[in-house]
Order: sequence, then C-alpha cells, then structure tokens
Amino acid sequence: MKDMYNMAIDILTKAKVEGKAAFVGGGWVRDKLLGKDPKDLDIFVLNPYEEDMELVLNDYGDPVHYGGSGENIREDVSHIEKYNDADVDIIYMKRHNIVQVCNSFDTSICQCYATLNDEGGLSYYTSIDFKDYSLKNIIWFYSDIQTTEGHIARIKEKFPNAEYKTKSTLGMFFSNTYSIHKMV
Repeated sequence: MKDMYNMAIDILTKAKVEGKAAFVGGGWVRDKLLGKDPKDLDIFVLNPYEEDMELVLNDYGDPVHYGGSGENIREDVSHIEKYNDADVDIIYMKRHNIVQVCNSFDTSICQCYATLNDEGGLSYYTSIDFKDYSLKNIIWFYSDIQTTEGHIARIKEKFPNAEYKTKSTLGMFFSNTYSIHKMV
C-alpha cells in the first residue's frame, strides 16, 4: 500500500484532472506539521451544487457511504466515502472555498489544510490560531461553531498538556506557513 502522503497526492491529482476542488484537511495535516505520525487521511471535495461530486477511486477498494461528518453531523457535508483498506475518508462538502470550510472547524488545532501545488507536491496552510499551539501551547475552541462533547474529549485526549481557551471565529484568517514539495 502507498504511504499516506502519496495517497494524498494521487487523490488530489485525480480530483484536479476531474475538475474538482479538493484538499487534505484536519488531523493528517496537523499531525504532519507537528511531527507526529498521522493515522488516517481526510480529503475534502468541494462543490456547492452537488453535481458530479464523486471521485472515481479504483485503487482504494469499495467505499462505505455515510451521511454527515462522522459524529459531528454538519449541514455542509453531502456525504462521506470511507475506504477502510486505505484509512482514507473522502468528505464531499456543499461549499466552494477551502478557507470557508477550515474556518468552520471547531478547534484551532484542526484548522489546517494542504493543497496540491504546481510542482505536484503539497503546500500546507494553517490558521493564525493554529500557530498558538506551537508557540504558546494554546488550543482555541470556538464558541460560535457547533461541536460535540465527544470531539472535545478526543482533542483533549490527544493534547493533554495544552491550555484550552474559548473565543469566536470572527476575524480569523489563514497564512501559508509551509511550502513543502517533497516530504522525506
């Protein structure tokens, strides 16, 4: 089986060839940026009109379809394809903008993404609030984004020594923090 970095490249390239906007988001990107070993890969495919959203991923087996976004049922998720054999989830969103999606994640530690760059590698982006974890050990929870106690508990379990603070998402923005063409 291919490593997750190459799977991300394969899937994002397939999306680009098919004319679909897609990116890697959340935990895989977060763990890569923090030097941890990612456990699974979440690819977000964006299409506010839900027309022709499906990617054809013959290399990953047959997907199981879910509605919503796991435990966090979100109105902007059309459906999810879960490829258990490859630890990949394809999340089809009723959105058109990557930053719009990432700004709706409920914690700062999840507000990061990677896109396919012109060289065929990944470019990484984070919110300004994401940087607070690496600089100050602070994780922000956003009061104006609906979440579940289960998700909060999982974040606190993964980051037990962090300081947790609450604020609204207003005024957040993303910056290109890393541009990596080939990961070793």
